[in-house]
Amino acid sequence: MHTRLRNTPKQIMISLLGATALLVGAWAHALEMGPIEVTSSLNEPLEAKISLGGTIEELEYAEASLASKERIKNAGIMRHPLLDELVILIVNNKGQSHIQITSNVVIKEPLLDILITVRWENGQLIRGYSILLSP
Repeated sequence: MHTRLRNTPKQIMISLLGATALLVGAWAHALEMGPIEVTSSLNEPLEAKISLGGTIEELEYAEASLASKERIKNAGIMRHPLLDELVILIVNNKGQSHIQITSNVVIKEPLLDILITVRWENGQLIRGYSILLSP
């Protein structure tokens, strides 16, 4: 004997709301990178920062770096030798976190494309940025 299960509209709505809450909860705890803010000019050492959002736990153990040479190539980005001169760190200051990108050498290229990778305990995020340096 076949018994057909029948869901009432109320049961369906409760199930959908529960699934949505689980998805939103998972996304709400994902680390995110904001836009890049460049404070240096052309013919100066690079100084830039990228804001970070996430929970204290995610940010506490997060690490930032330039993406691998292979990933940069796969993304179709020309890997400029200047990228080897970049220092990339996560800075946590009074509850605000950002990625600090600096160089010890003068940057003479007006446009640099970079891919930044952030890894933390439960994931990884890769985002590309174009750095335009004004004279």
